[in-house]
Amino acid sequence: AARCVVLGRGFAYPAALEIALKLKESAGLAADGGSAADYLHGPVAAAGPGLTALLLGPRGPGLPSVRQVARRLRSAGAELLALSGEPSLERWSTVSVDAARGWPEPLSAIPLVALGQLCAHGLALWRGLDPDRPSGLAKVTRTW
Repeated sequence: AARCVVLGRGFAYPAALEIALKLKESAGLAADGGSAADYLHGPVAAAGPGLTALLLGPRGPGLPSVRQVARRLRSAGAELLALSGEPSLERWSTVSVDAARGWPEPLSAIPLVALGQLCAHGLALWRGLDPDRPSGLAKVTRTW
């Protein structure tokens, strides 16, 4: 995909940020992480063919926002991938992985981030990159 967004809500929001960061660092993919609710208030205008959205949808109060953004993105022609386990979200997605079924929402970030990191690792390898030695990154950031 030329463009990628990783979206979640509630406890899945920081997981979305982490997964987007790993996609950038490990796989060299220009991925933006964010809130599914915030995405509906502006950024959704740029959605369309060529956009891949990775949606994080554990069961909980944030799920309706993730479903709403899924409908909007699908109608705009974006490709949707879901890490969820929620049938109501899976039906909008091209690919869905049962990632958080049975996990309480406050703990759902654990399997979501783990699977997101595996996706970033696999994508890096598929692109011929070494995920353990990302280009341009150093272990320590110096501050002056």
